[in-house]
Amino acid sequence: MKKNIFLLLLILSCSFFVHGQMEYYYGINGKPLADKDSAITIIQVNQIKVDHIETETLVRWKNEWKSAYVEKIKVKSDNEYMIRKYANGRQTDRYVRFYSKEPDGTYKFVEMDKDAVIRKGTTTAILPLYLEGEVIEYYANESVKSKSIYHNNQLTSNENWLQNGEKYIDNIFYSTDVPPLYDLDKSDLHNHISSEFSKQKLIDISGTILVGFVIMENGDLTGARIVQGITPDLDEVAVNAIESFPGKWRPAQLNNTNVRYYCTMPINFKQADEFISFDYMDFTDGMIFY
Repeated sequence: MKKNIFLLLLILSCSFFVHGQMEYYYGINGKPLADKDSAITIIQVNQIKVDHIETETLVRWKNEWKSAYVEKIKVKSDNEYMIRKYANGRQTDRYVRFYSKEPDGTYKFVEMDKDAVIRKGTTTAILPLYLEGEVIEYYANESVKSKSIYHNNQLTSNENWLQNGEKYIDNIFYSTDVPPLYDLDKSDLHNHISSEFSKQKLIDISGTILVGFVIMENGDLTGARIVQGITPDLDEVAVNAIESFPGKWRPAQLNNTNVRYYCTMPINFKQADEFISFDYMDFTDGMIFY
C-alpha cells in the first residue's frame, strides 16, 4: 500500500514534474494555478523514500522565491502522517495528521499535537491539502480559534474567536488581490511607534511584540491584539500605539470587492550594554500557509 501513496499526489490537476519534484502553484487566496508565472506560492513535493516525503513551501517576495518552511513527513500508514515543520533551519511544529476517505472521494483529516486536536476539516487531496468545505482550528487549550469555509482551496468566509473564548472579527482574509494601503510613509509609522514607547522606561526588555489587527472594508483599523508579547505593560502600549495610528487606510480588495484583512506588525527591541531602546518595526500582511 505504501508504494501507492505517492500516486495520491496526482489528485490535483495543477501539478507538474520539475527535476524529479512535483510542483503545485497557487495564487491569491490559495487559488490553484496551472503555471508558475502568476503564482505567489509554490509547494514542492519530493518522495525521499517509500515512507518519507519532504515538502517545501516557497513564497514570492519582491520577484524572488523565498523558502517559507519545510515539512518532513513520515508516512506511518495510508491514513497517518507524522509531520515535522521547519523554518529557518529550526523545528517549529510537530504533529500527526490522520485521514479517512469519504464516500464522495474526499478525505476528512484531523491534525493532533499529542492528545490535542489543532485542526480538522475536509480535503480533496492527501498532499498537499486541497481544502474544501469547513475547516476548524483550535488553540492549545482546545478552544475553537476559527471555523472557515473553503471552496476550491480558497477561503470564502470564517468565524473567529480569541483564546479566552471572546468573539473576534469574522470574515477576515489573509491574502488579497490588493492589500490594504496606508496613506503615510513607513517612516511615519516608525516615528509614531517610537514616540509611544519613548514615554516608557524600558528596563531589562528585549525581544519582539507581535501585534495583529484588522483593516475593515471601510478602511477602519480595529481588533488590535497581542499575538506574541513581552510584558503586560509594554503589550498594552503596543496595542494602543497601533490603534492610534494617524492617517487613513485604503481597504484590501478581493475580486474587486472591499474585504476585511488581517495584518501583523512585529515591534522589536534590542539591548546594548545597559541601554534598551525601541529598535524597529516591520509591517507584514496576514498571509498564512498550509
